[in-house]
Amino acid sequence: MVKRNLNIKIAIIVLISIILFLALLGPYFFSNSESINRIRLATTTSTDNSGLLEFLHKEVTKDLNIKIDVIAVGTGAALQQARSGLADIVIVHARSLENQFISEGYGFHRIDLMFNDFVIVGPSNDPANIWGLNNNTEIFKRIYESNNSIKFISRGDASGTHIKELELWRLAGLFIDENDIDWALDNQWYLETGSGMGETLTVASELNAYTLTDRGTWSFMKEGLSLNLLANGSELWHNPYGAILVNPDKFNSVNIKLNLAKNYVKWLISTKGQNLINSYFISGKQVFFADFLNHLDKMPENEIDFWEI
Repeated sequence: MVKRNLNIKIAIIVLISIILFLALLGPYFFSNSESINRIRLATTTSTDNSGLLEFLHKEVTKDLNIKIDVIAVGTGAALQQARSGLADIVIVHARSLENQFISEGYGFHRIDLMFNDFVIVGPSNDPANIWGLNNNTEIFKRIYESNNSIKFISRGDASGTHIKELELWRLAGLFIDENDIDWALDNQWYLETGSGMGETLTVASELNAYTLTDRGTWSFMKEGLSLNLLANGSELWHNPYGAILVNPDKFNSVNIKLNLAKNYVKWLISTKGQNLINSYFISGKQVFFADFLNHLDKMPENEIDFWEI
């Protein structure tokens, strides 16, 4: 039931995204001269809301002479965009959904690109008393047990962050049946935005509530929010991002720009690209960490050959 409702949410989000995408980027399909050096990147809101992509793409444009059209949605919606032929590459952060996307044949040649972590932010008076904790079970139990005096804001959009949040509740032995109407009526402390990370942080700030966020978006937006970083969690809160090329063989009438997308990823995993990821600081703190070299020794030979490493 939960999986079916997640799929319905993804379908609604994707439909809205496609309408907006066609309205904004229609010229891409109708002007060959303008689209020759353009690729479409479907990615998470966290890479966009954090300012990282804007930082990287200034250099990408100069070095590769390509334009990247960014479609920033949740991971589930980003992968659906690619399934619909509306992206040449995806950068996402939910490995279970990534593996499904690849097993269906829509994506291939996945690369471990970078990582950061998730944090919980909330009101400065911290009624759930989670400040400084790093045990996942204790953190979520305290939030759950304080539900008569707090609110928790979930993205509720089948994004990588949303999927991670539900996983962390389960690992703490707690069940969030967000798609059951009776449960939702009995648990009005748990609210969903159905939106990206930036919008969800804004709602949490307005309601003086708790939420789970990636560190990058939090760092980029925190000055305008009335929230505090309260818990960093454990290694369970690790947040890896993968880059996946879209397989052109899945589409007959759509021009998937494999070579341009490949060159883009090669730039991201190059020494320059990885160093730039490491050099992106917000308020004096590094918020993303290059990850490609950490996985290079486990890369199969055929992948090494494909990426010409």
